[in-house]
Amino acid sequence: FIRLDKFEETIKIFETAKTQITQIESMLTNIKKRKEEEEKALANWEQNIQKIKMQIEKIDKEVFSKIE
Repeated sequence: FIRLDKFEETIKIFETAKTQITQIESMLTNIKKRKEEEEKALANWEQNIQKIKMQIEKIDKEVFSKIE
């Protein structure tokens, strides 16, 4: 036989565990979302840097290479 108080305590422990798992899943979802947003921002920054680099190379080629 199982003591009723032990059974009720076990049910409370399981409920707490389920609640904590739900919270952890929510946190992981938020972390994944932020990671994706950061990756998009980094990709955008990289594209902007490449554009600036190309513009500088163009200016260097068209303006400063003629000086020499």
